[in-house]
Amino acid sequence: MQKYLILSLIFFISCETHQREINDELINSTYIKTDIFEVWYNEDYEQPIRLTYESTNRENNYSRDKMSFYTNDSIKTSDHLDYYNNIYDRGHIAPAASFADSLKNLHLTFSYLNVMLQHQNLNRGHWRILENLERRWDDTQDLKITVDLLFNENHEILSTGAHVPTDIIKHIYFTNDNKWRCFEYKNTNTSGDILNYERLHFH
Repeated sequence: MQKYLILSLIFFISCETHQREINDELINSTYIKTDIFEVWYNEDYEQPIRLTYESTNRENNYSRDKMSFYTNDSIKTSDHLDYYNNIYDRGHIAPAASFADSLKNLHLTFSYLNVMLQHQNLNRGHWRILENLERRWDDTQDLKITVDLLFNENHEILSTGAHVPTDIIKHIYFTNDNKWRCFEYKNTNTSGDILNYERLHFH
């Protein structure tokens, strides 16, 4: 993995109005590149700020059943104690099922670098549905996906020290169609039609 400090603002075509906040957090984050995703990680928050990956219709060859989440020696991340006896799941950002073509790729998705404190209802509901849609969409074209985590001024900080994101935004770029789709969620109990959470992109 490659690690260095972000020293300049990063502009991203965004579907929301929090770009300055995201850029500020990116400057204070550490950049890590793996074989399947890139992540800007805030060690003070013990959470990612941004993670990008590509969904490319990989074969589903391996099961996640025997996989366990793991920490990284060089980065201070969340760990299993942050998810104990509360409403938060270990929410994959780059989905395990999208990288089950090899054991190496599948294992990488279980790094805590790729995990967010995500409300269990959102993780098991709309977020899962959206991941399934991605795997349907990538049957016909590659997708480039960016997930941003936002932390408002009064965001929750667990007794273990990990910070809980208040908003989770997924940007999906369709490479053949040259178009974006964007879904924005509060990190809470989520219900209703998934299209109610789709936002327009600003250019």
